[in-house]
Amino acid sequence: MNRFQYLNHKEKLKLLKMFLNGGIVAAFVLNVLLMIAVGIFPAAVTGCQLRLFDSVGSGEYSLPVLAGLVLTFLAVHIAYQIAECFFQKYHFIFSEKLKFAFQKQMLKKAEYLTIENFDNAKFYDLLYRVRENGAENVIGAMTNWFDIAKNVIQIISMSIVIGRIHRIFPALIISFSVPYVIFYRKMNFYHYFQLMNNSTKTRKNHYIIDILNKREYAKELRIFGLFSYFYDYHVRLRDELFEETYRLVKKYTFYAGIIGVCKRMVQVVCFALGIFFVFEGRMGLGQYAVLYQTVTQIQSVLLKVVECYKNQNNQQYHLEDIAEFLSLNEESQNAVHGVGDDAAIHMEHVSFAYPHSEEMVLKDIDLKIPFGQKVAVVGENGSGKTTFANLLAGLYTPMEGRIWIGGQGMKDLLPEWRGSLGYIFQDFMQYKGTVRENTELGVPYEPSGEEVEEVLKACGIWEFVEQLPQKEETVLGFMEKESVELSGGQWQKLAISRALLDKKRKILILDEFAASLDAFSEADLYKRFQQLADGKTTISISHRLGITQFVDRILVFHGGRIVEDGTHEELMKKRGHYYAMYRAQRELYQ
Repeated sequence: MNRFQYLNHKEKLKLLKMFLNGGIVAAFVLNVLLMIAVGIFPAAVTGCQLRLFDSVGSGEYSLPVLAGLVLTFLAVHIAYQIAECFFQKYHFIFSEKLKFAFQKQMLKKAEYLTIENFDNAKFYDLLYRVRENGAENVIGAMTNWFDIAKNVIQIISMSIVIGRIHRIFPALIISFSVPYVIFYRKMNFYHYFQLMNNSTKTRKNHYIIDILNKREYAKELRIFGLFSYFYDYHVRLRDELFEETYRLVKKYTFYAGIIGVCKRMVQVVCFALGIFFVFEGRMGLGQYAVLYQTVTQIQSVLLKVVECYKNQNNQQYHLEDIAEFLSLNEESQNAVHGVGDDAAIHMEHVSFAYPHSEEMVLKDIDLKIPFGQKVAVVGENGSGKTTFANLLAGLYTPMEGRIWIGGQGMKDLLPEWRGSLGYIFQDFMQYKGTVRENTELGVPYEPSGEEVEEVLKACGIWEFVEQLPQKEETVLGFMEKESVELSGGQWQKLAISRALLDKKRKILILDEFAASLDAFSEADLYKRFQQLADGKTTISISHRLGITQFVDRILVFHGGRIVEDGTHEELMKKRGHYYAMYRAQRELYQ
């Protein structure tokens, strides 16, 4: 029933090595030294105890000798406690540094993942498992070796001590662990596959809980009375997840009960043999007292070893997820060429379908856009306008054809090309930071206050910003006590300013960039458009055709193809798709 390829030990070590750096290696070495010390001390304590009991039991001791043994016993205990404290401290430091290194690797990987990954539901299941369990299992995979080694040292050293009483005792105790290992290995297998199979359902349940709790859903929940609907949906998912977990827990508790009975039976056998040896005169009462304590202690440590082994077996499955995540396709980060200041765009017979779909969203798009040209892209919903823009931004790779920038393949200069783009997304982000931070995000230098003020004025929002409590340093969104919330149109103006602040961005892609603006703001923005787009190539996607009066060229999309291409006057004379769209909108205002 092995449904995936296990990592071998070499691959596992290579994976874990990715998360190590100089500081972590130093903490690792210190942990190893402290681990050895902590592993030896319990045997030293037991040896001192046995020596003390033997001296008292034989009656052959003097007060100075007895005092020396007691002081030695106390000193070993104190040293053990100090070593344990240091081990816990540096174990924590090592674990936290390892967690930070893991998070860094995962986030850096996420930075370069291709957008196609985010269009796949299985990716989100994998991402959920890595995010929820990844750091814990990378830390566990490394730190478990500390715990296993420390506990094995303790078991060996304590077994040597009680082996001096009789060799049968360590053999009996260790044999008890065999069924425990078999049981936990089997349960880990079931537990991981339950987690894997329930990833989608668990993510969906988290999404429903977000709907019930987050501000952006609160208005519709109340207006349409949707709370009960989503709450009942959550309860159904919760109960299904509970039933599946409960079935696993029933198996777990049944086998755990059997293991517990075996553990008690071994204890009883050891203690009965000890009593027999005492009656036979082959063991003193002091030795029996040490045996009683040590048997319980070794069993406890053995359980920890098996627990660590169980965890490592469980981590094996999760390391598979991490390895799969790290192997996902990435965007190219090495620009072979730079982007020229006056680079033209050429789409050469480009066709595209989204992952896991056979329907072509774009079909044989072939056009050239000279540098500095102002282009409007119009068409009905689903005609391929936004997909066209996303391909131009290098977010997706064409299935057929190529995209050339200044005569060079986009794939060969992707990072440089992105640096020359200003993209205002239809679903732009609202970052919960200051006005200044929202404007400066993505700018590779520290802009002056005058530059920020200039771009905010150009986008028609500076007058509002001046009235805020701390002006451009005011925090937006409900993140802090003194923060301020903006309207949809105000957020959109900030998104526009973010795309315009960096003067080096010579290509502007504006996807419904006026969709959230009121009529006055939209008209004002159109008036400023020539100034904002001066010296730049501008591609404006819009359902509203007002922008078409201010551009050099209009591309009309229909069914994934460019069906018309020309100026406003030229297309109106053709009386085709654009003419029909323009007349339909104009009639609304007559």
